[in-house]
Amino acid sequence: MKSAFVIIEDHPLYREALLGLLRTSFPNHKVRAEPNLEYGCRAIIEENKRSKSPCVALLDLTLPDVSGIAAAYRVAEQFPENPLVIVSASDDYLQVTSCLDAGARLFVNKSAPPDRIVEALKQAIDDDLPSARWISAEGPRSVDLRHAIRLTDRQRDVLRLVCEGKTNREIAEELNLAEITAKAHVSAIFRELKVVNRTQALLAAQRLGFLVGDS
Repeated sequence: MKSAFVIIEDHPLYREALLGLLRTSFPNHKVRAEPNLEYGCRAIIEENKRSKSPCVALLDLTLPDVSGIAAAYRVAEQFPENPLVIVSASDDYLQVTSCLDAGARLFVNKSAPPDRIVEALKQAIDDDLPSARWISAEGPRSVDLRHAIRLTDRQRDVLRLVCEGKTNREIAEELNLAEITAKAHVSAIFRELKVVNRTQALLAAQRLGFLVGDS
């Protein structure tokens, strides 16, 4: 059983509301909240050490320092033993499936009824949370992770540079790649994002939240 929750949410009103909901619903568990990913990751480390068991991390997707799918990847990769719950105002199907594929156990829309959120979190602290679960604004929905956007670490680096307006040659030089390799990465990214040019790739990356600092 998990003994703590760490909320990572930059919106003061919703952060306080979520704090209040969890403290009321889980009086025997410690609940703390941080306004950005940097402070949130520090809090997760501290709570893991304090309780000697992985805490549950609740992550918003519109943070000022790292946002969207990039934030989900960051937390899931740094804390693989901590159940990750995404709490977002979005019900974008690609974003949902991609966050779950990245390692999140649960994706909850902020408009979902509080009792449904609490019910899912009770499963999380009891290690009984089904993988790939989505609670949309209208209620639980099924997900098919075959629709998830899957980019390797290298492809995410290339996508960042594409969004900065870099050419294939400039990308190759910055990442110490052959130009033909950089071009192959760009083509693979376009296929995965289902776009045909750099402008569309930028818009898709912004919509899905792949860009560091994009909110």
